[in-house]
Amino acid sequence: MSFFETKVKKPIVDLLSSGVSPHALALSMAFGVTCGVFPIPGLTTVPVVIVVFLLGLNPVAAMLTNYLVTPLNIASVPVFVAYGNQYFGDSKEEFSVNALFSGLQEDLIGTLSQFRFILLNAIYMWAVFLLIATPLVYVVLYPILKCSMGSKATPPSAKKTS
Repeated sequence: MSFFETKVKKPIVDLLSSGVSPHALALSMAFGVTCGVFPIPGLTTVPVVIVVFLLGLNPVAAMLTNYLVTPLNIASVPVFVAYGNQYFGDSKEEFSVNALFSGLQEDLIGTLSQFRFILLNAIYMWAVFLLIATPLVYVVLYPILKCSMGSKATPPSAKKTS
């Protein structure tokens, strides 16, 4: 089996056949996508876990989609920083993505302290994005999942042992 089949396709097929409703799966995946672009690289698991526990979502679907959008996470950091500083405050601190990533590798706490206001503005912008993008992703995913899973979303029948 290839990497794609074992790490991506098989978990999705298992999830789709586990009896999860299309609504619950679409909502879990929508939050997985939007929380997966959290503007602090390496910490995307934190908002996903918080949302999963607060809303009682499917953790497998949310984390799988969170990990699948990792390239979007890395690409979105400068966008959230730029728009966050534009709309929520103008930090006098110079910011560069290279400085952030190299600083995070060398000294996590020191770098977060140095860029705290810039990253806080980026988190505010991400929160606005979360409120807008999650319903949009849900609206796109729900019909697709409903169609692919069928209209009936019943839990798997328990095997009877006689």
